[in-house]
Amino acid sequence: AFAQNVRGYAYGDEISFTTTASPFTIGQAYQGGKIGYIDNTGLHGLICTTSDVGSSAWGTSGFLNAKGTGQYNTNLIVSVYGPTSYAAGICNSLNQGGYTDWFLPSADELMKIYNNRWAIGGFNGPDFIYWSSTDIYAIGNDADAVDFVSGSVVMEPKTASHKVRAVRIF
Repeated sequence: AFAQNVRGYAYGDEISFTTTASPFTIGQAYQGGKIGYIDNTGLHGLICTTSDVGSSAWGTSGFLNAKGTGQYNTNLIVSVYGPTSYAAGICNSLNQGGYTDWFLPSADELMKIYNNRWAIGGFNGPDFIYWSSTDIYAIGNDADAVDFVSGSVVMEPKTASHKVRAVRIF
């Protein structure tokens, strides 16, 4: 590295390094599902189930302030509603590919899955609305979902039945 000013050049220590390509690709079968997102390290991301794991309500009315990551939100939702057959409960109780750490993705995580939906596959109609675990509305009757046709985050009544896709972290 060097710098130049009116007095000339100044040189620093020479540093060399090698980068390696990520061993993972979007859509690759891995650890019970398909890789749906890879972070900027190339070593971590989200694995998505290869098909919907159900269609259900998000839950019932009531404000939970679930606005963190999907794993955090899922744990919060299950602690309030218990392990029942609603969106977060379905994901939390899933055992697929020998893995039991599945969760309902947050709206941000679900948008990452939406962006790579063609590589993941299995997103079929007629309902293309998928629940997220995000609930930031103080009125308590709605939660975020993602419309997989338009790519929009939409507010939906928590009692509406929509599709559920589980994810896990690698």
